[in-house]
Amino acid sequence: MPTIVPLLRIAFHSAKQRAELFFLLTIFAGLLSSIVYSPALPAIFALMESSQEGAEVAELSAAITDQVPMLIASQLGLLVIAGFLLPLWSRASNPGSLIPWDGSANTLMRRGILGFLHQLTAAILTLLSWALIIMVAALLSTAGGAVGSLAILLAITFAIWTSVFFSAAANTAIISASTDIKMTFSDAINKNKPYIRPIIGSLAAIWFLSLALDMLLETLLTRLSDGAPNYVILAFLKGTLGFMVAALHINILYNIPGLFRTDRQA
Repeated sequence: MPTIVPLLRIAFHSAKQRAELFFLLTIFAGLLSSIVYSPALPAIFALMESSQEGAEVAELSAAITDQVPMLIASQLGLLVIAGFLLPLWSRASNPGSLIPWDGSANTLMRRGILGFLHQLTAAILTLLSWALIIMVAALLSTAGGAVGSLAILLAITFAIWTSVFFSAAANTAIISASTDIKMTFSDAINKNKPYIRPIIGSLAAIWFLSLALDMLLETLLTRLSDGAPNYVILAFLKGTLGFMVAALHINILYNIPGLFRTDRQA
């Protein structure tokens, strides 16, 4: 079984082989994200500042409640963008040399809708897992001391793991949807289980690299704009990085021995 470093090399090499399409889809994802996500960023930044300033729980709850419709709409918009663009990249990355836009309009629409539904399922399961983790951590943290600190550390670890786990399953399901092979989200989870270490490890590595790059670029942009964040550019940045992470991981999934039969064309 390949280790993480060779898998990362394969992912970037595969993207380099299809550099024009990779660049085009990445930029397109960023442009669409700047439209659907930038309206939510002021609210997100305001909530972050309020929490850092020690606002009361009731005030934060009220502020979050007021912004829920916009936050949900923006997140759904991001999922739609990823759901429709990732199947195109998945077909392009398929070693069977599939044409990304091959098929009728109904076929392309079906692939996009399935991609969106898999992304949505991953997001919902992740949020439910986080809610459960937070509840358990809150109960354990009441003990205080080392137990409370350990509970918080474990909660953060499990939260990251569940997010990566469900995102990986979504990428596996999107690959199958792009080749018109029927696969449910639970089927994707079961398919990933025998190869869970390289799948989770590689996606986590890409995610942490993108997070570091995101923090670096956000800091540079904030300094260049005299401390006032440009929400459109930040949304564009998050959209491009988000697509890149998923696209690179799809490249990796194709190269895990035994996970996919890539000699089948759709």
